Amino acid sequence: MTEATANAFAMGDLEADLVSIPGVGPKSAEKLAAAGIKNSFNLVGKFLCVLDEDKSTQENCVSALSCLQERCDKALQRLHVIRSKHSTIS
Repeated sequence: MTEATANAFAMGDLEADLVSIPGVGPKSAEKLAAAGIKNSFNLVGKFLCVLDEDKSTQENCVSALSCLQERCDKALQRLHVIRSKHSTIS
């Protein structure tokens, strides 16, 4: 993502659709939804939950990303278990 794209997003109105966020495509939106993050407002809320005023913006972004990756990984693991159980039942 270019700096201009990031600045335009930061200065623009926040839309609910996750794919309106630069760098978030349909697959990422699906993973986020599986982790309980259904729209961009949820994503911003999650970022604010991990915000630490003693850290730099970059450190806060890394913390938020780590948290999201952990939630998405756990959600994907649950989905795989459910799918494998469902496929053995069918």
